[in-house]
Amino acid sequence: MTKLEYIYGDTPAFIVKYEEATYEKWHFHDFWEIQYVSQGHGFHLIGDEKIEVKAGDVFLTSFGVNHCFVSCDAREPLVLTNCVFRRETFEELPLNLEDFTELGSDILYTFAFKDDTEVSSYIRVYDKDLRIRKLLELMEAENAMQDSGFQDMLRLYLSELIILFLRLHKEQSKENASIDAQREYIGEVLEYIKYNYTQKISLKQLAAIATISPNHLCSVFKNMTGKTVSEYIQEMRLQNICRMLRETDVSFEKIANENGYEGRNFLQKLFIKTYGMTPGEYRKNVREKQD
Repeated sequence: MTKLEYIYGDTPAFIVKYEEATYEKWHFHDFWEIQYVSQGHGFHLIGDEKIEVKAGDVFLTSFGVNHCFVSCDAREPLVLTNCVFRRETFEELPLNLEDFTELGSDILYTFAFKDDTEVSSYIRVYDKDLRIRKLLELMEAENAMQDSGFQDMLRLYLSELIILFLRLHKEQSKENASIDAQREYIGEVLEYIKYNYTQKISLKQLAAIATISPNHLCSVFKNMTGKTVSEYIQEMRLQNICRMLRETDVSFEKIANENGYEGRNFLQKLFIKTYGMTPGEYRKNVREKQD
């Protein structure tokens, strides 16, 4: 295991850029690290976790943590921009962690003061509006120029960086919790549709399963699946109809009835609109390819 040392002299924060290899290079360090994925695609291996990463992903990792980043493709390597700083630097910053009562501040408190509480050794956010990237660029410029007062500027930028990081963590934690909740009750709806799509299904039935209003169900369902409820059910029915046309000799009228359609006329038009051919032509083409 390699110990990395990047910080030299009295610099409050130091910016390091590098490309990751396609093999594992585990290491640890005695400083904190904000790791920004600038470009590429790969994985962050930290402890027992393997986390897929892309441009815009940002991690704040504690000192003493064994980890590494790995590129997926040597031709387009994972490029990181890292901001590293000592624990002592953090303690000098004008930050009030009481303003952030969520997990992020708890982790920071544990990082800084070596609390015995068992928490994750990192925090992760996504820089959706590139504000973190811009701050890192400003810090890199201060480190390069070292004009009068550059150390104070670095401390100010670092304070802003950590506050922004915690704000994003707070916002995105709520979004993720909301998405998880939506997945849970939409999952029950999808399961019901899976076993009942050949029957008549009303929006009211599905809303009762999800324990939300029909309007809310429509909104959440479209957000999670990319389709309306009726489009989703219709797609499942058509897939089953195509299977029956391929694998059976059952008449199209009977197939229509068994898949929730009263009569063949509507389904005939829908089939032609979706596949560009009649059900009879579809069955004939499949049979000819099989012979």
